Amino acid sequence: MQLMYVGCRFVGTPAETMANAELKRVQQRVDQLMAMKCCFDAALGDPDLDADCLAFYRLVAAWLLRLVSPSGLAELPLPEQVPKTWALLPEWFVEDLAEFLLYITRYRPRVIHNQQLGDLMLFMVVFMGSPSYLKNPYLRGKLCEVVHLWLPQEQDAPSFTRGRRAAIVDESLSYLFDAHPLVLKYLVPSLLSLYTDVERTDRANQFYAKFNMRQYIGDILMHCWSLPAHREAWKAYAALEGGRGPYLRFANMLINDSTYLLDEALKKVQEMREFEAQQSLAASRTPQEQQELQHNISRTGQQMSSSFYLAAGTINTMAVSTSEVAGPFLLPEMVDRLAAMLNYFLLYLTGPQRKMLKLKDPEKYHFKPKALLAQICTIYLNMAQADRSGVFAAAIAADARSYRPDMFAEAALVLRQFGLMTELEIQQLEMLAAQVAQAAAQGQAEEEVLGDVPDEFLDPIQYTLMKDPVVLPTSGTIMDRPTIMRHLLSDQRDPINRQLLTPEMLQPATELKAKIQAWLQEQRGNRMQS
Repeated sequence: MQLMYVGCRFVGTPAETMANAELKRVQQRVDQLMAMKCCFDAALGDPDLDADCLAFYRLVAAWLLRLVSPSGLAELPLPEQVPKTWALLPEWFVEDLAEFLLYITRYRPRVIHNQQLGDLMLFMVVFMGSPSYLKNPYLRGKLCEVVHLWLPQEQDAPSFTRGRRAAIVDESLSYLFDAHPLVLKYLVPSLLSLYTDVERTDRANQFYAKFNMRQYIGDILMHCWSLPAHREAWKAYAALEGGRGPYLRFANMLINDSTYLLDEALKKVQEMREFEAQQSLAASRTPQEQQELQHNISRTGQQMSSSFYLAAGTINTMAVSTSEVAGPFLLPEMVDRLAAMLNYFLLYLTGPQRKMLKLKDPEKYHFKPKALLAQICTIYLNMAQADRSGVFAAAIAADARSYRPDMFAEAALVLRQFGLMTELEIQQLEMLAAQVAQAAAQGQAEEEVLGDVPDEFLDPIQYTLMKDPVVLPTSGTIMDRPTIMRHLLSDQRDPINRQLLTPEMLQPATELKAKIQAWLQEQRGNRMQS
């Protein structure tokens, strides 16, 4: 091929000769790379080689499990003391295994058909939940990605989440999730632990990578919830330490992710509405302005679609799991945050702002406001049914930012209009609304009784009356226990001086607590006398 520029001074000059020579060199290099690609495809596409590699990595997994199991058999939890033979191994031993399994499952799925993969599944469950042995959360996330690829595939899932497996291969993998007793007992705890650990990875794009990893985890968890043995393991893990064990960190991250992703997505809806309005006037714009507008629509649409899809996963996980695991969300350090999140989005979806959420084709961006409203109301009902002391209703009422007395009535109207919930469920939501209204009235009366609270009784962060004051030994600051506990779920450092601080280090401020209780009794006594 020759470079031809008719009527151009470039033709016939030394520059043309140099350009043609460079073009020829590039074409030769492309031909070389294509030949290399064909060779690699031929080698890697050999089913015998793939089968031999799979057998090799099964042996590698068995060997690594023996290194960390004193008895020679896989067992959990692993010993606290990491064996030196394991600690000296480079991470790429595990990474190579994971990369091969990802490749073979995505591009050569028939190789794993009718193969015994139980030992590999056990390997991944063991090390996903053992951060002291596999410290890199990104690498543990890669093991999770393999397990995600082995999930039974949902036909209605977005195309980018589905693999290329044939149905016959899909069926041959389903046994992996309900066969080995250690998988049944520890898969869910390993996933819940990993969900919190991927908050910080060593990747440059860690902020966005963690959401993708958590989406994989959420999909696996929802499949496990449908299997009774895994559901029991989930409930047992959530009950550790009276609900204040490691599950509380998972619950905190679930709320964090739901709040961030859904808020970002809803804000993008308003941006998209503005772009759609501008698009209707495209005829009056220059070609450059039209091109820029299309770029903005495409970019915003991709961001909105991703955020809505990921947010739907976290909200669904919360809606499903709280039907039987609601206790940790009712603890003082969590209930206010959950109530504030639910109120904010309920008001967004049913209040005056809902008119700003109309798009030409919302489902194109995975935006399903009706389904989202039903899920949020389901969480309300799950929490209300688990609440025996009225703390959830009180937390809803205490949310000064978003709570409105009429928001549940508006939600019930929408739910009935579109048949999103049964009449019984809507009536239960209205009963919750009545309880919240009563709690709001009681809270207002309590404020009138207390009057001006002395500054020394107020939490320095929330500026609310402390009920259980504690001393932060690292800085000497006194805070309400729920406030500092919420902070420590995300960051185990003193918010004042950033020194290491754990829940066990908190010291009860018994003298101040006694003064607060005495002051409360005095205020209430004065009110009764008046």
